[in-house]
Amino acid sequence: MTSPALYTQTKCNINGKEQSGKVIAVATYFDHRKVCFLTEGQAIGEWVSESALIPNWSPSEQLTKDIKPYMPANKATTFEVKQDIPNAEKEAKTEAEQDIHALAKFVADTQKAIQNKTAQDFKQYLSYLQKLKV
Repeated sequence: MTSPALYTQTKCNINGKEQSGKVIAVATYFDHRKVCFLTEGQAIGEWVSESALIPNWSPSEQLTKDIKPYMPANKATTFEVKQDIPNAEKEAKTEAEQDIHALAKFVADTQKAIQNKTAQDFKQYLSYLQKLKV
């Protein structure tokens, strides 16, 4: 859930009880988020895990909003059937080989970019350490 969406939540499970109120702050950490939930009638909010929030909608309601029936643009759908099976297999094999080569190139490029970034960060870190020694 995005941080702005957290502010719309009005129910939270605190100490095993469903409480009504509102989110007044969001703290984002490296691996999790906490929200400060202000319970109705209280002056100070309580920091709880994001997972303690109770969604304002049921999953089935959201699914029915998102699902739209599929209607093809033209009602007459046609299918192309390949009669030449050996040629189709050859085309599929060629396409698979191209995909594998593209994937291997992507992995190599990504690895090179990571190594370059790491080297750059390391040089910057060493430069910073040398400045501290002076």
